[in-house]
Amino acid sequence: MNVQLLTHSAPHLHSSISQAIDYYIRNVAQYQKAYVNSEQYRFKRLKKELGQYRMIDLNPEIIRSFIDKRLAKVKPASAKRDVCALQRCWNWYRRDLSMRFDDHFKHIRLPTDNTVREFIPTDSQLNQMIMLLPPNVKPVIELLAETACRRSEVLKLTVQDVNLSQRTIYLRNTKNGRDRVVPLSKKACAILSEAINSGKHKLFDAAPDYVTRQFRVAADAVGCPHCVVHSLRHYKLSKLISQGIDHVIVAKISGHQDVRMLQRYVKLDVSGLAHLMD
Repeated sequence: MNVQLLTHSAPHLHSSISQAIDYYIRNVAQYQKAYVNSEQYRFKRLKKELGQYRMIDLNPEIIRSFIDKRLAKVKPASAKRDVCALQRCWNWYRRDLSMRFDDHFKHIRLPTDNTVREFIPTDSQLNQMIMLLPPNVKPVIELLAETACRRSEVLKLTVQDVNLSQRTIYLRNTKNGRDRVVPLSKKACAILSEAINSGKHKLFDAAPDYVTRQFRVAADAVGCPHCVVHSLRHYKLSKLISQGIDHVIVAKISGHQDVRMLQRYVKLDVSGLAHLMD
């Protein structure tokens, strides 16, 4: 990276971590796709928890304390992503701006999450969850369950991305960097038609973390503690496979470039396949 292109007033070792994160966002993070979807919320959290420290004060003990605090509230995978966001920021200062401080993260054991998100809700469980959701979250969750899209893909939808006459949505700059077209069920069309009629250019205004939190509250209330927003992707893809739709077509809908990746998403009830053995 050409340091001459950076905005002026770069932080120094005695600047606060909050100032360091803001500078990193202005010059690096805001131009990355992950920042729009989720990274911005991680940096807000990091500023709130660690922002009062100076850059020179950061050490393994402070990082471990932050990890322990996060683990008391969230799963290991979420805590790990928070710490990794801070690590990327710090590595940029060390490598690109040549700031002289130790690589504290090599002394940190990052949280590990060995659990596999295999839970798929039943239709009844999902309907109960949806009934408990706030009005601005309900259509988002319903659309996720109908399309197998990712949360970020649905929340970015605009009026121009929807073609109700052809029953498709156009997803731009997805996780793998490619655009794709997703077919819509009649229910999905009805959800999107109502959203379009609201008159807003961007169809859904709920923040990603807010959608996740509200869905988790509803899932816990229904007695499904292992159900997360991403479970809805498993839910729909499994339905498509069980309906006999070819894996290649399902992969095109889901955006997977390798159909083998579907194996980690699709879980079929083997008892429902018994008739195939006759």
